[in-house]
Amino acid sequence: MLFGFKIKAREKPGKSAIHTLKTPYPPISSNRQEARPREKKKGRGPPRVPVPPSPPRKDKFDDDEKIKIEIDESLFTT
Repeated sequence: MLFGFKIKAREKPGKSAIHTLKTPYPPISSNRQEARPREKKKGRGPPRVPVPPSPPRKDKFDDDEKIKIEIDESLFTT
C-alpha cells in the first residue's frame, strides 16, 4: 500500500488501470455524456423540442453611422 492506494498485480482482461486504484472517491470523468448511465432507474428527462435559431444580437457599439472615405488616387500612380 503506497499513499493509501491499493494496486492489484493482475486484472481481468478489459479492465483499465484506472479501475485498479482503490480510492474513497469515484473516478472523475471530464466528459459528462458517459457510455452508460450511473443509475438505470433514472431517466434522461423530457425530450428536447427543436426550436428555430435566435436572431443575431445587435452590437452595442454599432450606431449605424456611415462614414464617407475619399481615397486620393494620385498616391497609387507613379
